[in-house]
Amino acid sequence: ASMPNTGGAYIHIREAYGRRWGFLYGWIVFWVINAGSTATLATAFGIYSGYFLPLGYAGQKFFALAAIAILAFINYRGVRSGAIAQNLTTVFKVGGLVFLIVGGLLLASKNYGNFRPVFPEEFSWDTLSAFGLAMVGTLWAFEGWHQMPMNGGEIRNPRRNIPLGMFAGLLILAGIYLLANITYITQLSIGEMAASPFVAADAARRIAGEGGAVFLAIVILISVF
Repeated sequence: ASMPNTGGAYIHIREAYGRRWGFLYGWIVFWVINAGSTATLATAFGIYSGYFLPLGYAGQKFFALAAIAILAFINYRGVRSGAIAQNLTTVFKVGGLVFLIVGGLLLASKNYGNFRPVFPEEFSWDTLSAFGLAMVGTLWAFEGWHQMPMNGGEIRNPRRNIPLGMFAGLLILAGIYLLANITYITQLSIGEMAASPFVAADAARRIAGEGGAVFLAIVILISVF
């Protein structure tokens, strides 16, 4: 917030360590960091599209590439079109998760036995390894918080809105995702979750039948997008 310039971490690294390191960071972001995260999310988009269509390997890759192309075009049009797209998808995503949480925790039958055992009966290094592997998916939920200052030069009142956006966003996100995961556990056993490629849709199916599963699959697709 004290350096509200467009460029985010590139600006911070350049000012702290010099132009050479800022330059290298910029190219690493372009070729590795953002490219890798975009490819991962696009692949997930292609896989989840298979919930609705019988897509093979090539079909999934086509949907993944199409998602990247559409978003590239939207962002190319300017900040306003990108903001409109992000606001619309966020409202739909959060609304879908609220539907899941309210239905699962207030309306549907619940199995609290799925929460046990809280800890494994015996601790081993394999347990720690599995916990670390599970954290990869968890951290994806919050990946991107450091990119909030990326558009610092285009944000109104950045000294107020950048910290407010980061802290409020993290708290809201954590609350929604914790409640969503509690909902999953009340509807599905650990074994059922481990065997399912579409956990949210399967939990919604328990809550609201096949229509609920289709709705949540659409929400997840929009969420990835």
